[in-house]
Amino acid sequence: MAALGRLKGRITGTDERMSLDSLRLLRAEAPLDCAKAKNELGWWARPVEESIRDAAAFWVGLRDAWRQAAGARSPSTG
Repeated sequence: MAALGRLKGRITGTDERMSLDSLRLLRAEAPLDCAKAKNELGWWARPVEESIRDAAAFWVGLRDAWRQAAGARSPSTG
C-alpha cells in the first residue's frame, strides 16, 4: 500500500500519506517501557489531569508575561 501511495504522489505531485520509509520506521520502533526511568531515576508518572492543569498554567503565565513585557515597551498614551 505504501508503494502505491508513493507512486500516486509522484504522478499527482502531492504528498504521500504513508511512505515506505515511514512504514519501515513504524515497524522498527521498539515498545516503550518506563521501568528504567523508575528504577534508576525515581521517575513516576503524574495523573493526566494534574499535568494538563500545570501545562495550562505555564502557558497562561507565559502569555501574560509576554503581554506585560509588550506593554512595558509601548509608549505611554496618558
